[in-house]
Formats: sequence, structure tokens, C-alpha cells
Amino acid sequence: DNELTYDLLLNLTTVIKAINNHKNIAFKYISYDIKDNALQEVYHTNGNLNPETYVISPYKLILRNSNYYLIGYFDKRPDSLSLYRLDRMRLVRNHKSKYFEGEQFDVDQIDNPINMYISGEKEDLEISFDQSIIKEVVDKFGQDNRVTKDYENRYHLIVKDVLINEGLIGWLMMLQDKITVIKPYSLKENMKERIEKTLKQYQ
Repeated sequence: DNELTYDLLLNLTTVIKAINNHKNIAFKYISYDIKDNALQEVYHTNGNLNPETYVISPYKLILRNSNYYLIGYFDKRPDSLSLYRLDRMRLVRNHKSKYFEGEQFDVDQIDNPINMYISGEKEDLEISFDQSIIKEVVDKFGQDNRVTKDYENRYHLIVKDVLINEGLIGWLMMLQDKITVIKPYSLKENMKERIEKTLKQYQ
């Protein structure tokens, strides 16, 4: 995978220079779709099937769980900071538009959801998930896993040797009814208990 590593290095260099020089960058951003039981890259579109170009005023790079994330202002959402995974950015280049000097921000507030890992046991994880969260599933487990269709807009996935820990449980809880744990049985029961406890607080 030297080519990917090389591309990532180029993107990293472009982004770091832009941050240091207070210059904007532009790029295409990928998401994922399922075709022939495999996860495939697709570009984010802007509603008319053309890949959308993101113009960003980059502020900071953070490294979490071996992935680089860029924090910056998207020109179409200047009222709030956005977070982008560097390995999902394509065709990164400099952009001559005006750099947006936003207010000071708390990085911890932004990257907390990414950084929640406690060591646990490794087991095979079997899940059913909604098509609307393909991006989240790929971000979590990569795109090399085989997926099968359960029924309309719902897919089945088995991932080998997944670390079962609080980080994973928090991620699963966050996705609510968009994802269902099938195996391991112990994790499924743990999830049920947590959901029941939460439900009791609202009764």
C-alpha cells in the first residue's frame, strides 16, 4: 500500500503548510457505498451528481488511533468547526480564497468522541446496520470486510478480532437503532442491559 501512504504524505505536507501559512485548501471527500457485497469509495456530491469540492480554512491536525484528522472551517458552514479524516481526502490542493479567522476553540471538545478507548478482549463481531451509517462503519472497521444484504437498506457484517471495550460500546450506543449487535452474545446482552437502564430513567 505504498501508493496510499505516499498520497497521504503529500496531503499531510500540503495541509501542514496551509495551516502554518494561514492559507485555504480545497479537496474532494469520499464516502462509501456497497456494491457486489463489497465496500467501495464514492465521492460526496453536491446534489447534482458532481463530486463536491470542499474549501477549508485549516486550523489544526490531530492524531487519534493512528488516523490524522483535520479541524477547520468549511466555507459553507463558517459558524462551526468541521472535522475531516485525512485518509478520506482526495485531490488536496491550495486554494486562493480568503482564509477565515474564526474564534478560538477547544480542541478537546471536538476530538473527545474519537478518543474513547479502554483495552478489552478481542472477539469476532457480527452486526446488522443501516445503509445510512456506511461511512461510520468503514471508519471504524475499514473497507476490506465482506458485507451481505439483510433486507432493504440493511446490511450484515462480520469483523474478525475486534477489541470489545467501552469505546466500542459507546460507539454502538451512539448509533442507536441504526446498528444491531448479533454476536458476541455477551456484548449483545451488555447492550440490552445498558439500554434498559437508560429507558428506566425516562419512566
